[in-house]
Amino acid sequence: MIRNTLSAFAAFMLIAVAAIPARAENVSTEKALGEMSLGKKDAPVVIYAFESLTCPHCKAFHDNAYKQIKTKYVDTGKVRIVFKDYPLNGQAFYGTLVARCLGPDRYVGMTEMLFDNQAQWAGYGGDKFFQTLAQYARLAGMTDADFKKCINDKALIDGVQKAQKEYNAKYKIESTPTFVIGTPKTIDTDAAKRIEGAQSFEVFEGAIKAVLPDPAK
Repeated sequence: MIRNTLSAFAAFMLIAVAAIPARAENVSTEKALGEMSLGKKDAPVVIYAFESLTCPHCKAFHDNAYKQIKTKYVDTGKVRIVFKDYPLNGQAFYGTLVARCLGPDRYVGMTEMLFDNQAQWAGYGGDKFFQTLAQYARLAGMTDADFKKCINDKALIDGVQKAQKEYNAKYKIESTPTFVIGTPKTIDTDAAKRIEGAQSFEVFEGAIKAVLPDPAK
């Protein structure tokens, strides 16, 4: 029975990471601290997504509105989502480190896998947590040596912490998820729209349409 259960779990996980490229070296710390995004670089609308991997409301967003936004706006070139990691506890912080070590090509697949399976890892502590996170990292193509190197990368740790402090100071993040929506020119101004919480797709669509340049509507 245990063997069958493990086999079923393994099969499920292989499906979950099918979109993640196979084994590759961890990216440099500089690249790991760079922009992680989804969508065309020149998309007319930009969404900054401030999320924590252990946040249930962030998972709710990924389970619902995110999928519709991706299909209708990201895949059609109208929206680019920039992920601004805002980990609220240690588990989320280490999950963020691993996703970033995998680099831009694998970051989104890893974070989606962690959100999809949040109940299976986010509540663990101590050795069990690290063992479980390492399993997900291996499924994403990371060796155990790379995993240990990643979670002990002081420059990466300091960089993620520094970025979070900057986000808090600049965007006044009080909870996750929080979203800032604008054009490339307005995203960092008071003209940008702001959404807090796992709102419906219709709420996001309203904000996107409100800032979408007329020719692209």
